[in-house]
Amino acid sequence: MGRSTSPNSLSLWTHHLRGELKFHESFRPKNCNIEINATAVTASAGTQMIELYAALDALNQTMVGGGVSV
Repeated sequence: MGRSTSPNSLSLWTHHLRGELKFHESFRPKNCNIEINATAVTASAGTQMIELYAALDALNQTMVGGGVSV
């Protein structure tokens, strides 16, 4: 839809906001009483999808994400 490139739109460059990936055996959202008993990963805003896919592949994990390989 071109919302990020339209006139008067705002685009934030987060490429340099990178940190280590954190892998979890289960996940409990903040302020939630329910724990999700499945693996989860926490990534920084600047993490590139290809990096995330590679890290998860090394753990024999997969995820569905948006984006296009180049």
